[in-house]
Parts: sequence; C-alpha cells; structure tokens
Amino acid sequence: MKILKALGLGALIYVVAFMVISVFIGFKVPTDSLLVKTITLLAVLITIILSAISLKANSIKEALSYSFIWVMVNFVLDILVTTRFAGWGFFGQWNIVLGYLLILIAPLLAVKKQ
Repeated sequence: MKILKALGLGALIYVVAFMVISVFIGFKVPTDSLLVKTITLLAVLITIILSAISLKANSIKEALSYSFIWVMVNFVLDILVTTRFAGWGFFGQWNIVLGYLLILIAPLLAVKKQ
C-alpha cells in the first residue's frame, strides 16, 4: 500500500470539496441549495474516481483499504476545519453522508479487471 499517496489523495478530495463550497460562499450563493450540493458531490466524485485510477488497485480489498483511509482523512479534516465554520450539525446533512459513502464505494469502479 502506498500510504503517503493514499493520505495525500484523501486530503486532495477534501480540498476539492472545500474549494468548491468556498467559491459558492465567495459569490454569496446559498450553499444549502440542491444545485450547490449536487455540483459539489459531482466534483468530489470526479476527484475520487481519478484518484482511484491513479492508484491502480488490483483488487476490491486494496481499493477499499485506500477508500477507508480517504474517509478517515476527510472525517478528521472535517472535524478540525469544517466544524469551525458549519458546526457539528454538518455531519447530519444528507449530502455529507452521501459524500462519505461515495468516497468509500466509488474507488471500486477503478479496480483493474484481471
């Protein structure tokens, strides 16, 4: 397992989500709208899939080990950074839960066929 690469890609996923939301906030677009949540989830999904492809996982087990690290990195960063802006209720939003599920499951799409 490429642990440093896994940690870095996990942080990249977080940064993409944070930056997309920050752009909307900067332009004073309400971030609780369905459009903003959908755009953010799509940006995160694209980042997850490209990150998973770059790892070239050979098995479902390997892909899940990376995705689990990514979930943990994002969870820790959300606790350290996001809760300061959005509060702890942030974790109860449907799009956040869906985002974590995407981080966990989407890398399975990039497993190399044997």
